[in-house]
Amino acid sequence: MNRPLVWFEIRRMARSPLPSGAAALCLGLRLAATWELAPDMSVEPVGTSGAMLLLAAAMMLAAHLATSRDGRGGMPETLGALPGRCA
Repeated sequence: MNRPLVWFEIRRMARSPLPSGAAALCLGLRLAATWELAPDMSVEPVGTSGAMLLLAAAMMLAAHLATSRDGRGGMPETLGALPGRCA
């Protein structure tokens, strides 16, 4: 495992507004849906998983953008964390 590359990607994902914005939106949606009533535990897992679908989609989009970044121009800093030369 290449630890500098892993930490580089973790820092890059933490700075990205996409996952943090999606997490805040999920929390806001769950609070708005259950603010007036006590959660019904027979239905709550379905509602929570529906709200977390937005976060999962945002994380998949962020991961896709991170993996396709080296194919675009102007992004040599990700290649600098690799131990050898890239072909």
